[in-house]
Amino acid sequence: MGRGESGADAEIGKRIRNRRRELGYSSRELAQKIGLHRSQYLKIEAGYGTTIPRLRQIAQVLKVPLSYLVGDTDVLPSPDIEVTLRQMGIVKQEDIDEITSIVNFLVNQRAKKQ
Repeated sequence: MGRGESGADAEIGKRIRNRRRELGYSSRELAQKIGLHRSQYLKIEAGYGTTIPRLRQIAQVLKVPLSYLVGDTDVLPSPDIEVTLRQMGIVKQEDIDEITSIVNFLVNQRAKKQ
């Protein structure tokens, strides 16, 4: 299990780290977005655990459902759209957030129909 507290906490940390990287955030950037010092944030990624409110905050920044972080689902919103829009640099972040929300809604609706 490494240095973390439990297998579940290690898996949560791994999911957070992978998603952060997919979105192109550094650990410092994500730590700042959630109001933590980088060293505190890195403990979460290392599997030392955190609180549910903190996980909700991280999920919101990473634009994933909390259920993804805790391993209840493997369905992720496609980062391709968001990453592409961020790289283009011509779309405001709040517009990217809206576009991502719409895509997530459509993906969830399609998944419910199947």
